[in-house]
Amino acid sequence: LKKLIEHIMSLKSRSVRNALTLGLVTALRHANLREMTRQHIVFNEEEEARGWEIRIPKTEMKVKKNGDFTLAIPQELAEWLLKIAEAQPDEKYLFPNPEHGIYCEAAFRKALRTFQPDNPGNERNFTPHSFRRTMTTLTRNKRVLNNIQYDDISRVLSHKKEGDNQKNYDMSDDIETKRMVLSWWLDFLKSNGLELKL
Repeated sequence: LKKLIEHIMSLKSRSVRNALTLGLVTALRHANLREMTRQHIVFNEEEEARGWEIRIPKTEMKVKKNGDFTLAIPQELAEWLLKIAEAQPDEKYLFPNPEHGIYCEAAFRKALRTFQPDNPGNERNFTPHSFRRTMTTLTRNKRVLNNIQYDDISRVLSHKKEGDNQKNYDMSDDIETKRMVLSWWLDFLKSNGLELKL
């Protein structure tokens, strides 16, 4: 993990580095990272206790049947994202490609191409999607320390709801669970060298 974080922190392109940092912290899919705008970062004024959230409409999600996706994020992460937006007021996207407006998936893959994990397993080509596996694996391995259940991680990853009962009856967004998972994960990443740079 430390080598991965060092690799991301060393990237020359600020936009790519920041997008991959957000990807590592939130395990969002690469398409959501590439298309992230200031409008996705919302403070829930109706329920202030919920705090800051990333809201992605179902039309932008891979699993559309789950509906709109809401991911509670720690205050520190929200402040970092808002500073990124403020530093580039004329940009539509938070992580803009200076030449084309939006990065293609290949740009993120290329940025990770030279990263060589110590224990690659069956992961020959590390990609932004690999962050989802990394988060799941490490969070589950540390579950005794963090009291996070497998279902909690699935909610953060916006996995497809299985079974008719879950699809038809589970309409909760489990915002506090998502915040708890991401807060623990962000602290764990920071303890391994992650910095939220501008």
